[in-house]
Amino acid sequence: MGKRARKEPWPGSCPRCGGRQEYSDPFDAALCPRCDEWREPACPDPQCSFCRNRPLRPSLARELHPDDPALRRAARLAARRSRRSR
Repeated sequence: MGKRARKEPWPGSCPRCGGRQEYSDPFDAALCPRCDEWREPACPDPQCSFCRNRPLRPSLARELHPDDPALRRAARLAARRSRRSR
């Protein structure tokens, strides 16, 4: 599949929480950092360079691409949620 020409911030809001959706360039996908969910499914192509290594949640992708600001935000918010639930 081809890469989209769109850069972050991804327009629109998350249908689940109403927060701002963002765009992860390395995974060519929209995500919600608040919900820690991808806002679009991975493609079915096993050879797709964007989707084949995409983790289940955006916060888990931060180690793969530490310079991606959307993934950093998702990881930071996930860590906050984890601390609050203790």
